Order: sequence, then structure tokens, then C-alpha cells
Amino acid sequence: MTAAAPTDAWAYLLAETGTGPGSPPPVLAAATPSDGLRDRFVATIVGGAVGDALGRPVERWAREDVASTYPDGLRDYVRSPGDGSGPAGTITDDTQLSLEVARWLVAGGVDDVPDAAEFGRRVAAWGPVAIMAGEGSEGSARRLAAGDPWWLSGRPTIGNGVAMRSAAIGLRYQGDGGRIREAVARSGMTTHRHTTGVAGGVIISSLVSHLLAGDGQEPDVAAALDAAVSGLDGVRLEGHPVGAGPATATLVESVRSIESMLHLTTHEVFDHFFNGSRVTESLPCALWLFFRYGHDPERLLVEAVSGGRDADTIAAMCGNLAGARHGLDAFPARWTGDDLEFRDELETLALELYRLWAAERGSR
Repeated sequence: MTAAAPTDAWAYLLAETGTGPGSPPPVLAAATPSDGLRDRFVATIVGGAVGDALGRPVERWAREDVASTYPDGLRDYVRSPGDGSGPAGTITDDTQLSLEVARWLVAGGVDDVPDAAEFGRRVAAWGPVAIMAGEGSEGSARRLAAGDPWWLSGRPTIGNGVAMRSAAIGLRYQGDGGRIREAVARSGMTTHRHTTGVAGGVIISSLVSHLLAGDGQEPDVAAALDAAVSGLDGVRLEGHPVGAGPATATLVESVRSIESMLHLTTHEVFDHFFNGSRVTESLPCALWLFFRYGHDPERLLVEAVSGGRDADTIAAMCGNLAGARHGLDAFPARWTGDDLEFRDELETLALELYRLWAAERGSR
């Protein structure tokens, strides 16, 4: 007989993996509802899809092949073979699953964090139509469809699948570190039953929340990184290789090291962390790119895809962060119009997330 579903997914994950005890929910700054903030909600969701679509053609490419094919940088959407007459800016599993997270949150309404079983059903339905997905997430979708419960369907993977899809959680629960962490754990464990894998989602959604509380100007790097990892105090994460030597670092240590690396070049950073599909690789790369080039979203995303490998996911996370800081007009119009697949639904969901969040803020 399967045990009852855990009511506190974050605590369950730490206990199951022996990485606790964790800490009380972090305190994150709360934003004030405004028209400008509404636009930044939209830009966070749309920006992620922009990065995903821009990077899709060069996912898994070698850096040298990207440079030789696009000597001036990949700056426009490239229609993939077989896309027919659809939009040139076609998306991958990054945006597919980001949409599922946003739909899950919107369907949950004003109640507390939605039921994880409902997100599991969404992942199961996504599996057969997944685009360029990792085997970990697709395998979890098959297990969910076969009846595995959501807290057992994931595998102990440190892939970036939770981080790439969690920005909407930072919108819906902006300023509420406890609900951000719990929503990431509930949705994340359906595919990733590893604390580091889920921690990536906590970091990206907490940073989105922090940026939305700012004024859109250059963020204080140390304060922003503190906010990003604040939900992981008391969590024991394992080290992973960094650099060319024998050194290792946890995900939190890698994130905190970014402030001291802003003088490096993009490819030096890609060589240090490796711009691959592990969250310990791609998330530090994305955060470094944002703090180095976030003042210019076009340059940011062109740099993000220049290294190939997991280009679409790194660019998607960069797009989320740039949108949260700046708003939609900071992106080139050629990227945010009808050439972007799912453009209208992305905006509609972002506006619904804003409505739910603002309604709660107004009732406090």
C-alpha cells in the first residue's frame, strides 16, 4: 500500500534524501502592485519563451559550430526543419513545462499552493507531446501516467528541469518565500527527487521574486544572490566539479561565487561551470550572464546561446530574469511578437498570475 501523500513536500524531500533539516521560510521583499509590475510579470513569462526559442536551433551544438554558423551571433529565430508554416520562434520542453506550471498555478486560484497530484496529471499528459525533453522528465511522465504517485515518480537527478520551469512560481507567490519553496517542491518532485535538482527551482523563483521588488535598475549583486539562496539555509547539498582541476562546489557555493567572477568572459565562465544540462552547470551560467549582461537583454540572450550545449535552457532562464527586471519593451520587438509560439497564452497566463497575486496583496 502506498503511503499517504506528504502535506509538506519540502520537508518530505529533505527527510527522504537526508539533506535537512533546512530552515524556516525565508523573508523576501514584497513588491507593490502597479501597471509597471504587471508588465514585468508578462515579461518574465514571455522572456523565458524568447530565450528558449532563440536557443532551440543550437541546443547540443559545440561552441565552435555556433560561432562558425553565426559569426555575428544568433540574433533571430531560426525555423526548424519540419516546422511548416508555424511561427519561427518555436519552443521546446522548457516553455512547455513552464506553461504547465503557470496553468497549474492559475487553476489553483486564490487557495494555498495547489495540489501536487494535479501537476503530476499535467506532466503525465505532457509526456507524449514533449519537445526535445530530457529522459528524466519524460520517464517521470510515463511513470505518472502508469499510476506512480507524484512524490515517488521523480528520479534522483540533478538536471535543470525544475529550474527551467519555475519562474512562474516567483510571480504567483512574489514576496512569500515559504510558498515559493513549497510550490517548487510539489511541482519539482514529480520529475526530480533530488534536493539539488529542486533547489535550482527555489533559486530561480526566489530571484524572480527579488527582482520584481526592485526598481528595475542595476541590482545589488550580493543582495540578489543572498535572496536567491535564502530558502536553502540549513540544507546539505553535495559538491560537484567546477573548473579544470579537482575542485568541487555545491550549487549554493557556485551561485555565491558569481559576484567574484564578473570580470571574466562568457566562455571562460562556460568553461568553469560547463554550460550543460545539469542544474549545477547551467543555472550558475545563467545567473552569471544575467548579472554581467542583464542591462541589455538582447546582448544577454545572444551571449547565452553562443555556447551551444544547453543553450535554450540557459537563455530561457536569462529571459525570465531580464523580464522580471525590465519589462517587455526591453526585448527586441522582433522577438516578442507573433513569431513567438504560444505568445498570446503566455501573456494571458502571466496576467492571471498577476491578478491572483495582486488580489492577495490587496487583502492583507
